[in-house]
Amino acid sequence: MKLVITMSRRYGTGTKQMAEILASRLNIPVYDRVSVAEEMAKNTYASEADVIRRFAEKPCIILGRAASEILKQQRNAFHVYVCADKEDRVERIMNNDGLSYEDALE
Repeated sequence: MKLVITMSRRYGTGTKQMAEILASRLNIPVYDRVSVAEEMAKNTYASEADVIRRFAEKPCIILGRAASEILKQQRNAFHVYVCADKEDRVERIMNNDGLSYEDALE
């Protein structure tokens, strides 16, 4: 079976890093907002949902983009929601984006 993993999250949870580690272990690609936009620019698709369905024809990890909802009827899709404590998210945002505490909190 072609496993498709969707990962939904709140900003700052570190989900992208988790997805990249998992993808390297499973030897499958990760698709995110940028991947969807690039595919839409290269080809004529009616919507992001069409691109996500096309990506899901092969094993992959899809970050966000409402992929869990779009693929909810797909039997080979495993849906994950990643959450983290607010302070952990703020700290991660500060470190990753070089922001002050107040800016990261906002």
